[in-house]
Amino acid sequence: MSIQDGPGDLGADEPARLRPWLPLLACPRCHGRLDDATAPLRCPRCRHALRIDRGVIVAVDLEHLSPHLRSQVAHFEHERAALDDRYVLLPWQRRYLERWLSAAGPAEAGAVALDCGTGTGYMAIELARRGARVIACDLTLASLVRLVRIAEAEGVADRVLAVCCTADELPVRDGVVASFIANGLLEHVPDQDAMLRACARVCAADATLMLTVPLRLGLVHPLLALVHWGRDRQIGHLRRYDLATLRRVLDGWTLLDARFTGHLGKALRVLANLSGLGRFDEEQLERIDDPHQHHERGASNVVSFWRRGRA
Repeated sequence: MSIQDGPGDLGADEPARLRPWLPLLACPRCHGRLDDATAPLRCPRCRHALRIDRGVIVAVDLEHLSPHLRSQVAHFEHERAALDDRYVLLPWQRRYLERWLSAAGPAEAGAVALDCGTGTGYMAIELARRGARVIACDLTLASLVRLVRIAEAEGVADRVLAVCCTADELPVRDGVVASFIANGLLEHVPDQDAMLRACARVCAADATLMLTVPLRLGLVHPLLALVHWGRDRQIGHLRRYDLATLRRVLDGWTLLDARFTGHLGKALRVLANLSGLGRFDEEQLERIDDPHQHHERGASNVVSFWRRGRA
């Protein structure tokens, strides 16, 4: 795969690489079909163009983001600047993957998954490794460029498409997504309803959804509430949730399972590791947390799994 150095025309290898993905892509503005990948992707209906930058489809004007979204990009660019291109699946990430596979079942070969707010891209890599075709979306271009390189190194570049976009303007066709993953995203977006409408638009009638959000402070352990309050302001959380709230905003989806993570024992040890006061094994932290995963009160996050349609 050719990784383009800048945002101009498609590189020599890009048309062939993008052509299998074209039936899944759409204009993020009018949702119309895109022209064939022989020039910068363009919507024939509204003439909106999507550029290609270092192997990433850029479907958003990064120069004219809202102040909140600009601050989000800056935060995550800084947070991930120290990461190299080595791919390691961390214990907590493995738990998230295992919970998803347990709730949703193994991905069918060729099934389309959309990892919205992909971040480091671990879900995209692991689902692609299991045969899914993954559209990995994020607003932080640097993270996506890194993901392109990792996908190449891990041998799944043909099954991962990196797309820079907002969560409410997804450049994806209606009804093509079988699995939608949004871990640590809903609390960041300015308009949660617009994001959930975008999710509903691109998802198939029987799609599955993984949604991870922070729990409202009234449910968090009192010893951790101030830490979470400060963290919200540091990384731009706009809201928190409980399971009842998720049921309300996800009207039209049926809850399959919910697990609660980040209870006091794990959280205090994580803080000790971050401060340099402790050296607790990360796999041990997950084992400490596992017995409490069905208890909402005292947790930090809820990891929920849904199927489209009412029970």
